[in-house]
Amino acid sequence: MSVGGHAYAGTRGVSAVQVSTDGGDTWTDAELTERLPGPTPADAAPDDSAVGAGEAADAWRGWRHEYEATDTHEVVVRAVEADGTVQPSAETDPYPSGASGWVAETVRP
Repeated sequence: MSVGGHAYAGTRGVSAVQVSTDGGDTWTDAELTERLPGPTPADAAPDDSAVGAGEAADAWRGWRHEYEATDTHEVVVRAVEADGTVQPSAETDPYPSGASGWVAETVRP
């Protein structure tokens, strides 16, 4: 099976997306797309130091995870920010600090 999507953490950046295929008991790192390119050095803002040189400071990251499955199961996904902060499980509204919460779906092979 293959699952995938997009993750976002604003200018904090996404360093990993973790996927659980057993409802959140065990976690595996998904494959991430490369960060999008950022502005050229002449266009860069003075505070662009939060990301690597030439990388976009505020961009979504695509992810994909492949695994074996034979039964219906719950897939849970969480993001990890560049500083290692793991997305909290509790769902929050976008205002005032941005939406959060793990995403879960029942999947049938």
